[in-house]
Amino acid sequence: MSITHEVLGDESLLAPMREQRVKGSLMAARPRYVRETWGEEMLRRVAEGTAPEARRHLEGEPMPVSWYPLVEMVEIDQRIVEIAMRGDMRLMQPFGATIAAYDLPSLYRALYRIGTPGFVLKSIGVAYRQYLRPGWAKTTLDGRGRATVTIGDAVYPLYLCQYGIAGWIESAITLSGGEGVQIEHVACVHRGDATCQWQGRWR
Repeated sequence: MSITHEVLGDESLLAPMREQRVKGSLMAARPRYVRETWGEEMLRRVAEGTAPEARRHLEGEPMPVSWYPLVEMVEIDQRIVEIAMRGDMRLMQPFGATIAAYDLPSLYRALYRIGTPGFVLKSIGVAYRQYLRPGWAKTTLDGRGRATVTIGDAVYPLYLCQYGIAGWIESAITLSGGEGVQIEHVACVHRGDATCQWQGRWR
């Protein structure tokens, strides 16, 4: 029987989770967010509580274009939740939204000048490949002000599915002009679904 953990999710999925890689820019965003939100002293406390192989990303400068094991980012995020967020996992959604706002305007510069939220979300596969591997992402427009984002052939920790990626999608919609944004996590590999899905609504 598989065991569900509030951070990692279904622990029978740990093996494929360890195969995932993340771009250095996502690693670099972690100390930036902690420093800007809680200050240098909090960053020091988070770093001191982090395992050595991941701590280096908080105390040094990760190469933005290099790829790193997802598990190192997960270690950092767990310490951020535990120490800076005082155990409130829900704060990972605004965390994800802010991190998306660091890079999305430059990545999607032309799209944000002319694109609607639906238009921007249709290009989410491009953004996915910039930050995460393996796997794929696509968007289906479900009518005016509604879209479903799907990620497949990839396994991410439950906290990223529930909050981090949801925040990233929320930010993509908001930055492209969407208002009253609502994100619902409607399918997940940790629940036995084939893919992870999020439904976004906006006006």
